[in-house]
Amino acid sequence: GSRGNYNVRVKTLSNILHQETEFFDGTETGVLLSRINNDVNKIGNVVSFHVNIMLRQTVQFLFGSVYLLKMSLPLAAYAAVGILAVAKVSAVYGRFARTMSNRVQKLLADGSAIAETSFRMSETVRSFNGMSYERQKYEQSQFNALELEEVQAWAYGTHKVVSDVLEVSFKIGLLLTTWKLGVLGKLDTNNLIAFLSYVEFVLNSSNEVGDQWAKIQSSIGASESVFDLVRRVPKIRDPDPSSVMLNVTDVNGQLQSQTFPNQQQPLSKHANNEMESSSTTPPIISFQNMTLQYKSMTSNALTDLSASFNPGDRVAIVGRSGSGKSSILRSILRFYDPSSGSISLNGNNLRTLSRSQ
Repeated sequence: GSRGNYNVRVKTLSNILHQETEFFDGTETGVLLSRINNDVNKIGNVVSFHVNIMLRQTVQFLFGSVYLLKMSLPLAAYAAVGILAVAKVSAVYGRFARTMSNRVQKLLADGSAIAETSFRMSETVRSFNGMSYERQKYEQSQFNALELEEVQAWAYGTHKVVSDVLEVSFKIGLLLTTWKLGVLGKLDTNNLIAFLSYVEFVLNSSNEVGDQWAKIQSSIGASESVFDLVRRVPKIRDPDPSSVMLNVTDVNGQLQSQTFPNQQQPLSKHANNEMESSSTTPPIISFQNMTLQYKSMTSNALTDLSASFNPGDRVAIVGRSGSGKSSILRSILRFYDPSSGSISLNGNNLRTLSRSQ
């Protein structure tokens, strides 16, 4: 279990770090921390405890079932019907517990995000006397989780009551059946006692298997978001190295190979003259009709931007707040991909370059 927690935590963190910036814009840090810590612990409990018990009880169940079949096939078939009825109840409860646990963990993660934001913005919260407001937000998130946990508790109690009632009903029916067989002389006393003992043995094992299965389903539901993070593929990622050819210049500035044609639209006539005089050397950075829109915004951060920056250029980006200065730098660093158009670095489309390049 501990090694499983270690592997899952490292894998989850590694994949989160490779996600695009837009992912972090829409995901609270507290939620991610809750997934790595609390949700992963659920996985460890499944591996180290619940699975271990379920496997042991399954072996005992199979061992006892073989003896029941050897002693009396008709009675074993009757016992199987009762066991399957109890197993069905456990399966239904397991699916419900999985769904509820997933919802509870999401609410707890939201609460962790609220607390993390409050701590990080503690000076701002205190400046506006917002301590009560933040406490109320956190309390509400915890209360919502508490309500679901109470539903889980009632559901578990109902599951146990229904399972116990079915088990008792099955035992009563089995006792009546074996008594009739004994009266008719079709089942001697020794075999009767042995059969009832093995039935009790098998029933206890099957009940434990069902109970552990329900708890495993609950843990899986709580950790589904962790596996979603592990499986998530970044929208912005390095290209396949085997399918990329880059523009490369030698020491004399001559272009050696070209995969993507250089179709820059210069910002000014002066820049255009420089391009004509050094057509063999692509610009260091070039924007071609680039438009950038953030997912959280309805308007464009940048619209149809075309510009080329050549070696030796001194460039100053000037504008009011919100005019797109930072967006240009974020695009160059490929924190975000353009909604349309493209960006080139030394004549190579940024989408064809790895982070290290």
